[in-house]
Amino acid sequence: MTAEPAATWFRCAFCGLANGLAARYGGPLYLVGSALWLSEPNDFDVRVVLSEHDADRLFGEVKPVEWIDGIPIQPQWMRILREELKQGRRAARVLGVNVDFQFQSFERFIRQDGPRLRLDSHPKFFFLAGMTDA
Repeated sequence: MTAEPAATWFRCAFCGLANGLAARYGGPLYLVGSALWLSEPNDFDVRVVLSEHDADRLFGEVKPVEWIDGIPIQPQWMRILREELKQGRRAARVLGVNVDFQFQSFERFIRQDGPRLRLDSHPKFFFLAGMTDA
């Protein structure tokens, strides 16, 4: 008899956070990676799927590289990385497990193979708010 994947527990434990984060960022959340088949994974890989428009709205458009202390920095990517780190740490504190939280473009998400588990419970039309004239 095999142990149940950690995904079952994580989905239930993360549901409240998932719904709040999905509403905040405007995209669905998915669990990917080893937690979908292992009972004791090293971490839980959470992905928020965003449109390019929403990513620009949240983090700013891609601008020329800035040099800080001799290191090339892309301001948009620094804001994204900081937000990923913040939300991963927040979820880890609440749930007591390692959480790898990342934003992912819709285009990249649909190209990736492999299993995924939807974590938020918002209907698909929820994310279309404000995207059309209707």
